[in-house]
Amino acid sequence: MARPSLACSALSQRPRIHRTTLWCASVVVLLATAHPAARGLSKNRAQTSASKACAAADIAIDGSNDIKGHKAYEAAIRGLLAQQKFRELDCIASNERSSKQRLPGGMWKIHEFYWAVSQLPGHPTQEDLKHQLKVIQNWVAARPNSITARVVLAKVYINYAWDARGNDTGDTVTDSGWKLFGQRLEKAKATLDQASHLRTKDPEWYLTMQDVALGLGWDRPAALDLLKRAIAFEPDYYYYYRSLSYYLMPQWSGEDGDASKFAEESANQVGGDAGDILYFQIGEKIVCACNDPEYAHLSWPRLQKGYGLLEQKYGMSLLNLNRLALMATKSGDTVVADGAFQRIGNNWDKEAWITETFFNQSKTMATAMGAAEARSRAILQEAAANLQSEGGPQYEKNIEQAMLPFLRQCVQTSNNDQAKFELVVKVGKEGGAEDAWFRQPTAMAQCMMRQIYESHIKKETPFPAPPRPDYWLDLHLDPSTVSVATAQ
Repeated sequence: MARPSLACSALSQRPRIHRTTLWCASVVVLLATAHPAARGLSKNRAQTSASKACAAADIAIDGSNDIKGHKAYEAAIRGLLAQQKFRELDCIASNERSSKQRLPGGMWKIHEFYWAVSQLPGHPTQEDLKHQLKVIQNWVAARPNSITARVVLAKVYINYAWDARGNDTGDTVTDSGWKLFGQRLEKAKATLDQASHLRTKDPEWYLTMQDVALGLGWDRPAALDLLKRAIAFEPDYYYYYRSLSYYLMPQWSGEDGDASKFAEESANQVGGDAGDILYFQIGEKIVCACNDPEYAHLSWPRLQKGYGLLEQKYGMSLLNLNRLALMATKSGDTVVADGAFQRIGNNWDKEAWITETFFNQSKTMATAMGAAEARSRAILQEAAANLQSEGGPQYEKNIEQAMLPFLRQCVQTSNNDQAKFELVVKVGKEGGAEDAWFRQPTAMAQCMMRQIYESHIKKETPFPAPPRPDYWLDLHLDPSTVSVATAQ
């Protein structure tokens, strides 16, 4: 079995077994159930003929704090598992599987169910893991025809395998750790193979097998074939794409840029709004609160578009919004980040940010810079509109001519700086410079700012009167052309 070498920080080494992360503020209500673990979560209760068949089948997450809603849902499901109410758990899973219900933000409820029933909260001990394994084995024994029980058992074996291996880089794993890792993953695979013969099929079967493929180091053709079969079974189960994107990360079976290229190709193949939504959903798996460079290969404009379409289609989700804020932070977009942080408030998602300190630092920076950057963008949009208006192109040429005296003087004092630069200027109604800033800190740009500032202080009007007061222009200036003009 190949031993993958890991490149990220230790916090991001282990493939997070596809918990629904993501990723908008609305109202989260956890509907009450007849089971004590969930009773009292809400006064509202959706009663349908299907849900009456099992006591807790109507647990639902809805609204503006889905972070707390997911936790409450998980607690309710884990409460049933602790009491070994296997028939009820099978009933819930069957309902979620057949209904293909989506949660706010587009997450599949069946996926959330599997996360809740297979993951132990906190920092489980060896005794915790052994006890969990025994409970799930009891489930399989009590209900041998349950696809749910066997998929959960495979997931637990995978978790148990990673416990033996640890989450550090491959060179830190002991020989016994590697041995147990492989043995437990093989047990997971054997469990899934047995489950494949059952009459009921489940989308999480394929996703769990993808986790096995990652751990056992399947080659790329085999991993791609598994993805193809998974998509054929349930095309909209976007977790399949996310899993393969993770498989293609450099620390596993890919090279730098492979995961982002796969995201683009997959989104293009799906096409339309659904493709852009998928691009964001895959991006959520790639982005991390670490130094992994893969995210830089993704298209930030397309990620934003996908997020907007996702929220429009499935509603708001704080989990999704936390991922958007993280993406914006890593993309250096303080405007989008500030808007996302304002909606998030203090509802930070630990899976996205890892630490509250990083969340607060990112939020503080976005708050400090977002408003100024938003103003700059609005000004640039106004300048672009001015250029497109009647008389706009000619007026800009007139301003560029009026700039020549400033430029000539700066050419002589800036050590012959020939770099092109961008200067944003507001011209007052009499032709004076009311405001200005440069976009690139070149020697020429800084000199021009000094010249314009001095002109403003002297109340000079070096420019022709604009079509209207407080007229913004985005000027692209080339010192080399000024040098030629000076020589002539």
